[in-house]
Amino acid sequence: MIAPAEIRAAILAVIDLGHGAAQKEIPTAVARILGFKNTSAQLRYAVEGQIHKLEKLNTIAEVNGMFKRA
Repeated sequence: MIAPAEIRAAILAVIDLGHGAAQKEIPTAVARILGFKNTSAQLRYAVEGQIHKLEKLNTIAEVNGMFKRA
């Protein structure tokens, strides 16, 4: 069990390090940051849920297929 806040912090780190990231790339990158070698379906689902939460909070926005800081 990974805290949602930790997942969100990892998502933002991925976006900041790459000056943006495609949605399909984020779950794998977050898994690596959190120390996982593989990205399970459960982890992918959790990351995608937190991506949507960050969008709703206007922390990130999708621009031309890439998520960036809003």
